[in-house]
Amino acid sequence: MTGWTAIVPIKAVGRRKTRLAAHLSAIGREELVENLFYHVVQTLQACAAVTRIIVLSEGPMLMAGLEWIADKGGGLNAELERARHAAGQVPQLIIHADLPLLTVADVDHFLRLGAGQSAIAPDRAAIGTNALALGSGNPFTLCFGPGSFQRHCEQAPGAVIVRDRQGLSLDVDEAEDLQQAIRLGFSGQ
Repeated sequence: MTGWTAIVPIKAVGRRKTRLAAHLSAIGREELVENLFYHVVQTLQACAAVTRIIVLSEGPMLMAGLEWIADKGGGLNAELERARHAAGQVPQLIIHADLPLLTVADVDHFLRLGAGQSAIAPDRAAIGTNALALGSGNPFTLCFGPGSFQRHCEQAPGAVIVRDRQGLSLDVDEAEDLQQAIRLGFSGQ
């Protein structure tokens, strides 16, 4: 099997982690987002199965070994579909940049399960989707946003659902998510 291409979307500056505004300053939210992003990317870089990392963002994220596709503001799903098309017909991992406990073992496990088919990693509440492994090349339309986990499952009824990996399920959207991540060892650095 060809190596995996990881696509990591990151929101534009000023629109990041707005639900944490009551708990963190704008600068604190930006620092948190950058720390989470770099953690996820460094984890992906350490995975032998991931041979290419594409960042979808408003501006380039300066880090060696990354490709950049400009987010033109068409909405997350449309922009990710454009990035997927640009990546070509290869196994693709779409993973969000706010997973503070993500490990190489989590990614390796997820990609093994997604090889030749699809795997979906929901958030802790099983409402949103934190990662998709699309290894089959079968048609798949992205539908991130509220309720995305159910919509993604409907599109890929045979997909492997990965709920047992804390590194894939704990994303940081709310203050309680950040507190949980800190309790479990995330330093924010």
